[in-house]
Amino acid sequence: MYAVKYLVRFVHYLANEVKSERLKIRGFYSDWAEPTFHIIRFLLYAFMIAMIYPYLPGSKSGVFQGISVFVGLIVSLGSSTVIGNIIAGLVITYMRPFKLGDRIQLNETTGNVIEKTPLVTRIRTPKNEVVNEENMRSALPDVYAGGDIVRGGATVILAMGDGRKAAAAMDEALRG
Repeated sequence: MYAVKYLVRFVHYLANEVKSERLKIRGFYSDWAEPTFHIIRFLLYAFMIAMIYPYLPGSKSGVFQGISVFVGLIVSLGSSTVIGNIIAGLVITYMRPFKLGDRIQLNETTGNVIEKTPLVTRIRTPKNEVVNEENMRSALPDVYAGGDIVRGGATVILAMGDGRKAAAAMDEALRG
């Protein structure tokens, strides 16, 4: 555990150095530092949990293993849409179609990018309004997002409403 803790701190230090452009890596942009740190941190903690699991008391019992399989199944089935949205956000991050401060058009709305994360892109219009698209369309064509991905912690009702908006927008886009 301590090795992973200090390795995460070291990777965080490197990410901060790259982000502030004190450390330059050819072909690696400074705006990639933070999302790359988050990915590496997640993988390191997942590795740590996988290594610790056999040493947990009762990990060899059938009940413990059954609960582990059940939790894994629930997480894998329930997170497929979330993972798809995160991957779409990572594509936006690493392909760099725009960066903070760029003026873009998101459907009919034009403005400057003020926030760009793997989960959401927000723009500020010339009227100083912060906009998230109502039809749940992301900055990539034909990619839609809603629920927890857009709102943070959303209730089931709000997530279902987002899904309905996204479905209506997709239907409209397909009909032309």
